[in-house]
Amino acid sequence: MSALRAETERGSSLTPRMSSDRILVFPIHKYTLMWKLYDVNDTQGVFPSRSSGSEKRRFAYRAIPFFQAMIFFTSFGLTAMATEVPSVVSDLPGIVEPTSSTPTIETHVSSDTELLPSRKGKISSDHGGPGIEVSAFRLNGANDHPDLRIRIAEMEGLIEEFRARRMADSKQLAFSDIQEAADIITNYYRERGLIVAKAFVLAQDVVDRVVTITVLEGRLGAVKVELPENPNYTKEQFESLFSDQRGRPVVKAEIERALLMARDYPGVRISGVLSPDAKPGDTDLIIKVREEKRMDGLLSVDNYGSVYTGRTRVHFGLGFNNLAGVADRLDINLLKGIGETNLYGSGQYGFPISDGRTHIGVGYSLNNYEAGAELEALDVDGTSETVRFYLKRDFLRSRARRLTGLFDLSRKDSEVTFGGRNFSRDKLLVMGLMLNAQTTDSVVGNRRISVNQFSLGHSHGFKGILGALDGNDPNSSRTGASGEKASGQFNKIVAGYRRHQYLTEDMALMLKFQGQWSDDMLVSIEQLWLFRERRTLVLFPNRNRHSSRL
Repeated sequence: MSALRAETERGSSLTPRMSSDRILVFPIHKYTLMWKLYDVNDTQGVFPSRSSGSEKRRFAYRAIPFFQAMIFFTSFGLTAMATEVPSVVSDLPGIVEPTSSTPTIETHVSSDTELLPSRKGKISSDHGGPGIEVSAFRLNGANDHPDLRIRIAEMEGLIEEFRARRMADSKQLAFSDIQEAADIITNYYRERGLIVAKAFVLAQDVVDRVVTITVLEGRLGAVKVELPENPNYTKEQFESLFSDQRGRPVVKAEIERALLMARDYPGVRISGVLSPDAKPGDTDLIIKVREEKRMDGLLSVDNYGSVYTGRTRVHFGLGFNNLAGVADRLDINLLKGIGETNLYGSGQYGFPISDGRTHIGVGYSLNNYEAGAELEALDVDGTSETVRFYLKRDFLRSRARRLTGLFDLSRKDSEVTFGGRNFSRDKLLVMGLMLNAQTTDSVVGNRRISVNQFSLGHSHGFKGILGALDGNDPNSSRTGASGEKASGQFNKIVAGYRRHQYLTEDMALMLKFQGQWSDDMLVSIEQLWLFRERRTLVLFPNRNRHSSRL
């Protein structure tokens, strides 16, 4: 009976599948019909409307074809998937990661750091002579930035070495040589991420054969936000992400990280441009919000359900963005088997805190089900309830790499009855720690980005706390060979890998691996189950103490 409970509770039939990709499933008896719900009054929405604010908000449905080709290798837990037009790739592998709004991954990543080429030829100075004798260079406007590995002494050493070498060759420096010395300083800054820094030689009277090189480090001036009409977000919400960078040199990694955090705001699409400020040496950042959605929705019909709880299911989901004005997101999902009494519902709410790199959230799910088919005569039904709190932190964030830590605390309550009598009730209090990493590469051409996502985590169950199963608890659903009941205390390690290999602009291949290991006896809601396309691959629990699944 544990296999049945895991199938209904963990969800071949009652786990929502939300996606905007078009998927074709083989064999043909599997189908999915999907519609997305849009607020047509959203600026640049799918059905834009110029209605006045006094009018009632109107909504529209749009049917979306859904195609997917899958090959399952269940013996090793490996999945290969070919997907046409993948529009959104999750930022995190998320074995225990909550569903969240994620930015679209770009198909091409270019460097923002522009290095100046070496100057090959010598030209006469602007004064018409062959050159001048230079005994030293002086830097004006340069500063030490130890955190960025920028030191004035190191820059002075580089240009002094260059000066000595050129003077040894020709005894004089042409203007092109002096400009090349300035380029050395420019490249020194840009190699360390100061992407708008510039060194140049102003018109000057050379005294004591000392030439002054002026440096503009390119400090961040104003942050200007361009919002659409009837905006859902405020300018201050975007400007606050750059507050600690104002007046400091523009550093590629810092600007990029803040822009990516702005792109994480639910329902928005943005672009950022650096522009010269009216004040010499300052650079303005212009953020243009290209799209805002106050809400989005999904309506789908599929036949991915279990034979015991209903093959055909209807899934309805709604998402609300920036409800409290803190870049928050509320997700509501309902999933029901057609012609069945089974019902799954979930809700999740989260928002960023502190510097925007930390997210906090809560979630709740409730699953009521009754077993059908050949098990209908047994009058098997059950309820599974989960309350969840999570805290997520970005330790590293760039377009090419991301490293995220996740803390998760869940209280789970799963009850199964036979003929109206209680059979088991698994109550668990589980703490999880997860590390998620993401990298990109371009194996198939420079314009074809592929995404690698890794997950490694540990879960610990507490016994006897907040009603969790105690040692040898009679309510436990699992019994070992010795007759001992599984308790609420356990440890397990989970790991996963997923790769999105983009083959063309419209085609990608996804490879996925997921596994877990535990030295403890696990109840069914903590076990890992493998699924086939046509049917569930049922793995009955071992009667030994150890529980491991791949």
